[in-house]
Amino acid sequence: MRILNQVADSTLWLLAANPWARANLLAAAKQHGIDPGRLIFAERVAPPIYLAQYQLADLFLDTFPFNAGTTANDALWQGLPLLTLSGLSFASRMAGSLLHALGLPDMVTSQPEEYVARAIELATQPERLHAIKLKLAAAQKTSPVFDMGRFTRDLEAAYSRVAAEPTAQSTSQPVAKPEQAVTQKTVKRQRFLHVGCGAQSQRDTLPVFNDGNWDEIRLDIDPAAKPDLLASMTDISGLAHGSVDAIYSSHNIEHLYPQEVPIALREFLRVLHHDGFIVITCPDLQSICALVAENRLTEAAYISPAGPIAALDMLYGHRAALSQGHFSMSHRTGFTRDTLERALKDAGFGGVAVIARPEQFALWALATANILPHDEWQKLSRRVTE
Repeated sequence: MRILNQVADSTLWLLAANPWARANLLAAAKQHGIDPGRLIFAERVAPPIYLAQYQLADLFLDTFPFNAGTTANDALWQGLPLLTLSGLSFASRMAGSLLHALGLPDMVTSQPEEYVARAIELATQPERLHAIKLKLAAAQKTSPVFDMGRFTRDLEAAYSRVAAEPTAQSTSQPVAKPEQAVTQKTVKRQRFLHVGCGAQSQRDTLPVFNDGNWDEIRLDIDPAAKPDLLASMTDISGLAHGSVDAIYSSHNIEHLYPQEVPIALREFLRVLHHDGFIVITCPDLQSICALVAENRLTEAAYISPAGPIAALDMLYGHRAALSQGHFSMSHRTGFTRDTLERALKDAGFGGVAVIARPEQFALWALATANILPHDEWQKLSRRVTE
């Protein structure tokens, strides 16, 4: 009702679900000084007509706390911008998941006041809605949300992995007598994606990945690195949805252009198992800029295995590598603690923590695919930092 009051000549289109809801909504409109005629109750129609009707609307206002799911997908498929208020439960995050996958994180709000303000902004700025409609039209050809072939291939790959897993011991085996029983704990092997591995391997990552229970998938854009998967961070289509248990990305996200960062982070989230986590490290612009402010742009800040590293190298890329023609090592964007945290949250990660390590001129981020209970988050943090 607040949105209707702030947007002149607007109407709210609703489904004529039942007479009680209709009566209550009309009474609420009258109470807020809104002409009840501005509430339009549409009857159920055949699917082709239902889908075509989305072309008549300007903005889809999602419901809360129960988001639209199939209906949201229908609206976005028909090119209708959708605004959602996202919560903590599955039912209140469905539309937000779709919007993040489509590269529209600005259409996801987390507070009712933000939702109302954003709706009013969009309703009174038609040029913004038009830009979103153009992006949705392009997404029909490029987004995994609408790529049925890609979805099917990923689903088939998931079935194949399940089928290939060793089955439990057959119940037809002889049962051991009590005195012969032995307690045995089977630890399931896990897989982690080593992004931008270069010449490094599993032993060069973190102790958590070297406890004997992890298998490494090395990814790099450079064929000379001989990776398991030759690909860019922005397109890891060689891996299926939820196919890795963890991701380790050390000092490579800064090689992307700013507009590529959200794409790469959503790809990371796509291939990550719902119980999985990601560790990202990258240069810390705040501590690096402190060196610049002290007029120490080219002075060695520390010595790495590749040689002396100065603020200039951390800002724009290692000069020694660039001089040898390795232009993919250029730094095209950068982060502070707050901007890296926001980028991960906007990409859809559930739990996010970023710390700055000024002595290393680096940021360390830990993020999980879904929000974990506090004790589980603490346990994971200890595992990663030990």
